[in-house]
Amino acid sequence: MVTTRPGTPTVSDEIDWGQFNVLSSFQQSISTPQRFESYIDGIRGSIGEKGSPLFVVRNFDNNPHYGNDAITANFAPGDWAIEVGAQLPSVPPPQILISFLQPVSFVGTQLGRNGGGPFTARVQVFSNNTLLGTFSENGNTTDLLDNSAIFLGVMDAKAEITDVIYTVTDPTGQRVGLLINQVSVIQ
Repeated sequence: MVTTRPGTPTVSDEIDWGQFNVLSSFQQSISTPQRFESYIDGIRGSIGEKGSPLFVVRNFDNNPHYGNDAITANFAPGDWAIEVGAQLPSVPPPQILISFLQPVSFVGTQLGRNGGGPFTARVQVFSNNTLLGTFSENGNTTDLLDNSAIFLGVMDAKAEITDVIYTVTDPTGQRVGLLINQVSVIQ
């Protein structure tokens, strides 16, 4: 488990959700699965599952307290985020699936609970259909926009990570909506 975004000397590639070119800079639903490509190494994959609830992309440059659509997130201003399970309870419970066309050795992101408050984040890591491990970290989502959101990632020496599933539970153990910002990845 990795709890900080890689920096020098290990520089990771980034998957920034602004690449989806949404029409609204505040929020917009997008279909899933949605294909992506990282900016530096061109790592390709998809986010979301067919038939899962639609994800919402938000740019946190905007006023976080805009009307009834208040955003609660402690990402950095300017971050684009993917959100799932924001509106109504979903069946199946909210999760974010990230799949890679070629296996990677590292993947991680900052994340938070939709609506704010304490939570436990979990990432399940797979090599194709084989579970490599499950890791968790406790966090607290605030509306400070100060880049203090927890980071949860995984590193694999064999570079065999093909899929990760992120979930968030509230203090009672119920899965709730979650948000992730840009994903750091190393092939």
